[in-house]
Amino acid sequence: MTVYEPGVFSKLYDSPIGVQLWGFLNEAESVIRMETATGLERPAVEGLEEPLLERFGSSVLEDRTKQMIGHMVRQVMERNGYIIDVQNVKITNGAPFSRATRYKLPEDMTFYVFRNSKSPKMFALTADKAGNRLHGDGTANDGTWKYWKNFRGGLRGRIAFSLENEAAARAEIAEKGYYVYEMKRILSAG
Repeated sequence: MTVYEPGVFSKLYDSPIGVQLWGFLNEAESVIRMETATGLERPAVEGLEEPLLERFGSSVLEDRTKQMIGHMVRQVMERNGYIIDVQNVKITNGAPFSRATRYKLPEDMTFYVFRNSKSPKMFALTADKAGNRLHGDGTANDGTWKYWKNFRGGLRGRIAFSLENEAAARAEIAEKGYYVYEMKRILSAG
């Protein structure tokens, strides 16, 4: 187990619950739960709500304790190679958390898929849901682009979205803001 850097939580960490929480968050099962929640694109701490309540009871309901848990989770996730994706994500389970941080691996990218109105097999990928740089680019018989869905992950892209070269798509999105390609296998509208 690595050393926790408590910063502004030094006083709380020096209490018995602080040390116990750090130990709990570093247990293999806790790390697996946080990584699973992250893989489902949910805040890491969401995977720990029941186990935290089970082990620590109402003591994890105090605001300062919840803040320290979030601070600790960040250190555990970063140590395991994750970076912050989105902060302040709403959690609807009720307790102990109402908002938390979602993480991702640095290489993870969300692709936003757009369909062309005139060419049903033509698709475009962007890094933003608005697709601002895509509209009016004159490709695919000048059809309009309409947002369809998004996906994350190379395997999902290759199998479900016929994305043959993720590296080329990423490079073109970085350069032009979009990547246009023909989807060999068309999915049904969701």
